[in-house]
Amino acid sequence: MSIALIKALEERHRQVNEKGFDAANDDAYAPGVLATAAESYARAAYWAQVRTDKLPSPPSIWPWHDSVWKPSADPKRNIEKSIALLIAEYERLVRAEETSKAAADESGIEVWSHAEGEPFRSYALRELISDHDLEAGGTAYVGTHSEPLHGSMYSSAAYDAVTEQMQAAAEGDVGELAEEYPDVTPAQGALLKTFIDAWADAYCKPRFYLVENVREYVISVKDMEEASREEETRDSA
Repeated sequence: MSIALIKALEERHRQVNEKGFDAANDDAYAPGVLATAAESYARAAYWAQVRTDKLPSPPSIWPWHDSVWKPSADPKRNIEKSIALLIAEYERLVRAEETSKAAADESGIEVWSHAEGEPFRSYALRELISDHDLEAGGTAYVGTHSEPLHGSMYSSAAYDAVTEQMQAAAEGDVGELAEEYPDVTPAQGALLKTFIDAWADAYCKPRFYLVENVREYVISVKDMEEASREEETRDSA
């Protein structure tokens, strides 16, 4: 992996943690503003290579006040800022998509199980009764879908494992000379966490869901009658 991605993510962390340019700030921008700012710094990277005598003025497409235009004489630094701003725009788009899909997710939908400890596979009590030959007076279990799950919910153990395995491998090569290797700073550790979480969210999305607010439900005679009528209707269709 190119070190450019590492440095760009480091710059993105700086924008968020030192400058306060977090998700709430970015979501307030109109579509394309952050991408236009990224293009401006990409242009500055070119300028820094062909005109080393002075820093460039803000290009006409620069979306903000001139006072926040901070190009560098180092073209790599300008590229880092450009990529970091593109990351911010990408994340803004993802959040906007997630917001629009929120109404369509299954969180809060009731799900049913026929016995304690068994999976919640049915979306209606009538379906549960028919599938498991339940009877009036018997107990079923009902709960609700949790919010959508993300891979990063299960990646926390990977952070320490990475540095611990590096430590062990180094000690295998040079013994005690590898003491305290790798010695990462809190900021560097946060960067590693961001990478691992992003990888997990991109490639390890859970195909299961959690069930919340589980409670017992005693099946009534009326429930049995409704299940029977629905089964008859389905069989005659």
